[in-house]
Amino acid sequence: MQETSDTSIPLLVCGDRHCLDGLIILLISASKQTKRPLRVFLMTGSFQTKRKQYQAFRPDQIAFAQSVLQEHSPLSTLTCLDETKELNDGFASSSVYNSKFSPYALMRLFTDCHPEMGDRVLYLDLDVVVTGDLEQIYSSDLHGRSLGMVKDEVGSHWLGKNYCNSGVLLMDTAKIRENHGFEKTRDHLAHRFYFMPDQTAINRVFKGDIALLSPRFNDQHYLHPDTVVRHYCKWYRLKSGWRDVTAKPWNQARFEKIYGPKTHQEVLEEYRAKMAMFLKESGSK
Repeated sequence: MQETSDTSIPLLVCGDRHCLDGLIILLISASKQTKRPLRVFLMTGSFQTKRKQYQAFRPDQIAFAQSVLQEHSPLSTLTCLDETKELNDGFASSSVYNSKFSPYALMRLFTDCHPEMGDRVLYLDLDVVVTGDLEQIYSSDLHGRSLGMVKDEVGSHWLGKNYCNSGVLLMDTAKIRENHGFEKTRDHLAHRFYFMPDQTAINRVFKGDIALLSPRFNDQHYLHPDTVVRHYCKWYRLKSGWRDVTAKPWNQARFEKIYGPKTHQEVLEEYRAKMAMFLKESGSK
């Protein structure tokens, strides 16, 4: 394990005001499980694509998220970063900007432009539940490589045996600034289109520069006793044909039907109680 000197863990997440449910679930679970303080960086922005209008997190949502984070981890902080200009300048004229995948995932490709995050940053998607101490991921030895990733449980069968899922990224940002890895990835995406755009671009640009991490750091199908991050990304089960069994933790009825009412019960009950109070106080529907 590689030692880290800072007392806090820089944690990057990206999204808009419609991602609040996922953000709150992540912050509750991460702050309850992780002993070290978290320096959470929330990338957001407002912009228009051909498909829809995206809107940044509102100030009251950001304040609410920070209060949730600090309830379990008083020394943790949350900083909001508006990436509207960077995203528009980098991708507005490219086909990837108008794909069916959220353009917010592209924001993490600007991590190298933010030295305030430090030289090592952990990125998480907003459809995860943290079930172990994030220190286990953050202190992983990257063996001199730029990124730490876990194999994609679907893509590794079809797109190459070492094709990785980008829902959990451990980034050596100092090295990435030196080798211009994200700059190359941004340029790559500006001129090419893939079905899973940024994930595939990261796999191609950083090929040979990715340290494969334990599947328990990005468990995409099952929850095991040693799972640290359970990622509820899209997946299918082969039972009388391919069946979509995707369920996000905030969709209570479907989630409990597929995974049972006891899965992440404590975290999800706290999330629902806090969200109900926030919606009541803010007057939101």
